[in-house]
Amino acid sequence: KYMCPGVPAVMSTLLANINAYYAHTTQATNNVSASDRFAASNFGCGAAVQPRNRQMVRMRDPPPPTPATHTHHTHSSKQRAVRRRREGGGGCTGVNNFPASSPERLQDLKSTVDLLTSITFFRMKVQELQSPPRASQVVKDCVKACLNSTYEYIFNNCHELYSREYQTDPAKQGAVPPEEQGPSIKNLDFWSKLITLIVSIIEEDKNSYTPCLNQFPQELNVGKISAEVMWNLFAQDMKYAMEEHEKNRLCKSADYMNLHFKVKWLYNEYCKDLPFFKSRVPEYPAWFEPFVIQWLDENEEVSRDFLHGALERDKKDGFQVTSEHALFSCSVVDVFSQLNQSFEIIRKLECARPADRGTLHEEIRQGRVLYSGGTLPGRTHGGGHEGGHEGGHEGGHEGGHKGGHKTISNVLLSYADIISRCFANYVKMEKVPCILINNIQQLRVQLEKMFEAMGGKDLCVEASDILKDLQVKLNNVMDDLSRVFSVSFQPHIEESVKQMGDILGQVKGTSSVGNTSS
Repeated sequence: KYMCPGVPAVMSTLLANINAYYAHTTQATNNVSASDRFAASNFGCGAAVQPRNRQMVRMRDPPPPTPATHTHHTHSSKQRAVRRRREGGGGCTGVNNFPASSPERLQDLKSTVDLLTSITFFRMKVQELQSPPRASQVVKDCVKACLNSTYEYIFNNCHELYSREYQTDPAKQGAVPPEEQGPSIKNLDFWSKLITLIVSIIEEDKNSYTPCLNQFPQELNVGKISAEVMWNLFAQDMKYAMEEHEKNRLCKSADYMNLHFKVKWLYNEYCKDLPFFKSRVPEYPAWFEPFVIQWLDENEEVSRDFLHGALERDKKDGFQVTSEHALFSCSVVDVFSQLNQSFEIIRKLECARPADRGTLHEEIRQGRVLYSGGTLPGRTHGGGHEGGHEGGHEGGHEGGHKGGHKTISNVLLSYADIISRCFANYVKMEKVPCILINNIQQLRVQLEKMFEAMGGKDLCVEASDILKDLQVKLNNVMDDLSRVFSVSFQPHIEESVKQMGDILGQVKGTSSVGNTSS
């Protein structure tokens, strides 16, 4: 009956009054302890006092339990009540004992916690028990138990809950076979849906239950506990799932990268600043390291393909300048647009890891993000981790990368090489050779901007040296193109000089004849 609306508040008030009566001494009871006074009383013993002759009449019915015994049963019942606050609905849907949508039931939940506090006070002050369970700890344990059940519920019913709450397109609400509703190595849809449901739980706890259960502001914050418990449970499942995916790799690397960013957002948004996580290195980057490396390798291939496509379009258009005032053609803009997009993706991989030189994400933080190969984090050319992060994969990917070249270095040098090989075909044109040389110069300008965006002088020495060496190589290409261009003028210059000599000879000859006549 204590779960009926309004009853927790009545019970809490009743026990508070009992506490006040026995725990607060008066001058007459100053020398008698609350425990002795309570034991000496007939409170709850089934005795009644006749008002006229004050004769004690024994009741025939067995006496009800005294507050001393009843509070123990009530305390355990209240724990079960708090644990069941999301019973049947997983915190998202369904019927809850204390749904966030019902202010009345939230008030009952608050009164239930008040009753737990009164029970603790009764045990400590009236019964004078040594170290009774703290009400805040009892509630915290109940909240964690509830969250464990909630996570299990949304995990086991993820597809159904997500479809009911977030799937608005009727065409996508068709029946899905049960075997495809849970985690799968064929796709990553389940995990994206689960993250959405986890966020809804944390937000509900933060916005509805935290203000309700505010009796222990220094010891209990439901929203923070919710984020901590949900993340820890999610992390266990996510880690094992990614290990399975690494063995099979049936999804696109871009899908793994998108999931990586969702997981990172969940951690940064709800967990990063919690006391439990502040002193800990986040483990989620390790789950995705193989897929990040795979994406980096594939990204070089994509960048190369994009480069060839941009140059082919430029050739068809005759290497037209991008605008009236520009001195370079569109292919330079296209290539750096793609490189900057890749760099922006890689930059977002940065996470709050310490200076651990054996991890991918330290390499990313240090600007060595453009490696597609051998000297990637903690990996040798023969394979194997050198001290990588905790929980890292032993052995690495032997021979799985293409040397130690950087994507940006490969792409820009490939661009310069293609221009160098076809440059001789355009030297007889008036403007195109100048545009092509300016293209190489624009590569150097854009490379300098990217260098600054990556950290400039703060970039690690190795990455900085490689980019500086790339600048020197591009400058040498410009010198070579300029030399070829200037040499192409030599026959024309020689012919022009010869013609000028003939003209001057004719002028001199005419002048000599004139002088002789005079």
